[in-house]
Amino acid sequence: MPRKELRYWKIPVSALLDQMLEEAIRRGVSVSKADFIRVAVIERLERLGLTERGALDQPAKPKGPLIAVEEADQGGG
Repeated sequence: MPRKELRYWKIPVSALLDQMLEEAIRRGVSVSKADFIRVAVIERLERLGLTERGALDQPAKPKGPLIAVEEADQGGG
């Protein structure tokens, strides 16, 4: 995706939310905060029926496993 087509968001989050996301990144759930947030927004929009197939091209393909944090926490750890 050409850089001129990208938009940048600056959003405030709580310290707890930031810590939880950093833990998810540490566990290998995603490669970066930006990637995690991008995937989460796309998934939510898809669940709401607000996307068309192929309409939301991601700037970069995620590297590594994409699992929900809740799934990573299961197993008594």
